[in-house]
Amino acid sequence: MDLHPCVCGEARFERDSSVGEAGGIDRVGEAGGIDGAGGGWLCRYRGECERCGRERLFEFRQPERLVVPPEGAWSVDGTSQLLDAGEWLWLADLLGARPADPPDGGGAALDRDREALASAAAAIDEVLRFLPDGTGTVPDSAFWSERGAGLRAVEPGRFRRASLVAAAAAYRSVLAGSGQESR
Repeated sequence: MDLHPCVCGEARFERDSSVGEAGGIDRVGEAGGIDGAGGGWLCRYRGECERCGRERLFEFRQPERLVVPPEGAWSVDGTSQLLDAGEWLWLADLLGARPADPPDGGGAALDRDREALASAAAAIDEVLRFLPDGTGTVPDSAFWSERGAGLRAVEPGRFRRASLVAAAAAYRSVLAGSGQESR
């Protein structure tokens, strides 16, 4: 939810949550919910923007079967319905920008940085899930957010299979060199 700030730019809001039956949802939405066909269960998070007071509403369809992803992964199978391919790559950039060797030389800061690099590699794995077998570039249908489509428009080559595999490998190589197993 923090990756989708209010129109005023503020990401924070105090959230009330509820769970109920879903009438028809598909993707994360704002102030009106999610469009699409479906059923099952829905988690709803609602609150007011801390800056402008505008209502914030996020609804998430719950899978039929809840599964905890393995260590070092964001999901188990399929493509994300919450973040598009561009948002996953944006998140990988954000997480991967943390320094690999903090000035204090180790400790908790180093552990956080290693976790960030491992999470960045896992975010790129999420982008790779959008690639159909036998294709070399993430398809247009994998971009539905303004942020994701914008990143693709500016840097389309980053969404080629070879580029994505190389980027994930680079994060994992830094991790291996820092004494932590890659994810």
